[in-house]
Amino acid sequence: PLAYYKGDDGTIVPFEENRQRQVVSLIRIQFLKRFESSTHSFERSCKRLFLKLLTWVTRHSETEIEKAKLTQWKIKHADLTGHVQSQQRELWGNNEENADEDLVTEEMLEVVDYLSREEYKVEEILEDTYLDLDQIAKFMNELRKFESKHDDKLKSIIKLLKNEKVLKKNKVLIFTEFAETARYLCKEFNEAGIEGVEQIDGGTTRDRSD
Repeated sequence: PLAYYKGDDGTIVPFEENRQRQVVSLIRIQFLKRFESSTHSFERSCKRLFLKLLTWVTRHSETEIEKAKLTQWKIKHADLTGHVQSQQRELWGNNEENADEDLVTEEMLEVVDYLSREEYKVEEILEDTYLDLDQIAKFMNELRKFESKHDDKLKSIIKLLKNEKVLKKNKVLIFTEFAETARYLCKEFNEAGIEGVEQIDGGTTRDRSD
């Protein structure tokens, strides 16, 4: 936000300004690392950022023109937002209480840090955020077409695991940085008929040594 600050630059704390710049770099690096790990992991990151940006725009669209633009954007991307919403319902449970809930909920809006238009160029941030949303929408629409049969890295590791001369007769440990990739691999290995597959991550509660 400090990149859009209206006030005197002398009032900006250099430490905070540098920290915000570093966050931008970290997000970029994280996206690249997750894309390198698996498309499944990358898609999850896209979805999370998509929801955060859409929530921010919803919170800060105050004029009639801004509200109309938000409505038009959601209509244009209705198929994508519907897809994300259906995934949210699968994740949290599709019960009667949340069946009609909006993609951006009141709880999500409450955690957004509101920026005053007297201090920040909110109109510019909104325009730039729409550019980010358009880019992420392109990524997500492409990822929806992607299937495991298109995953060359996955096909290579399954081939190795099934090859008697290479790995089939051995116990194999596969390490990955992200839990989503581990869960994705576990699912695909089981579907490929590989026996004795176990998967653990930060959310695993059973005994890891077992």
